[in-house]
Amino acid sequence: MNTEPSPKLDHAVDFIVGSRTFQTYYKVLGNLQAGKCPIVMLHGGPGCWIGYRDFPDSPAEFWSMDLFKDELDNLLHHLGVLASDYAATRMHSGLRILILANTFCSSKLYREGVAYWIDQLPDGLSEIIKKHKANGTTDAEEYKNAMQFYNNLHICTLDPWPQHLITSLEFAKENHLINALHRITCPTLLVSSPADEMWEPCIRPIFDKIPTYSSHLPMYETPERYVDC
Repeated sequence: MNTEPSPKLDHAVDFIVGSRTFQTYYKVLGNLQAGKCPIVMLHGGPGCWIGYRDFPDSPAEFWSMDLFKDELDNLLHHLGVLASDYAATRMHSGLRILILANTFCSSKLYREGVAYWIDQLPDGLSEIIKKHKANGTTDAEEYKNAMQFYNNLHICTLDPWPQHLITSLEFAKENHLINALHRITCPTLLVSSPADEMWEPCIRPIFDKIPTYSSHLPMYETPERYVDC
């Protein structure tokens, strides 16, 4: 069996929804035939840009969480080889370890976090943002400047922002899966940042509700799970 790394290759697989055929873009890094457990990395969608806005004729209800989980199922089946919502509601038999990076489990908690961070802004910027939101004048220049200051603190510190990031922020969905988190049974690594717009209360329920199997000494209490991680 060839275990030498493969070159980085871009691919696409057909994804059929009703009478329409879409394509899912993916990239393979390494050799899927090497006999090692592959890592499937998902972008932040529905959220981060991967071309969804290229289909403006699709109604809002088309972009459901089940659609994206179906898309992932289709890709995994194609590859012969999962994100918090997927792991909580469609626990895949091949999912061994889950890494959740800079995410949230409740749109409500996310909005509360945004409000909290806005309140912490200096120089009266929070009042400017609240005023224009209340008055429906979010096209005002001072509002845009205040929001840009906020975004550069809590979303992305790069200047300028990547165009794909700008486009992706036009797409957002309601999401709430706190009551399903207990279904995630694989070892899970949570990644967050003190200044992340998705503040600690957004990720705390994930930490609290995913089942735990040990205390301070997992290498003794659950040695097989510990080594597998």
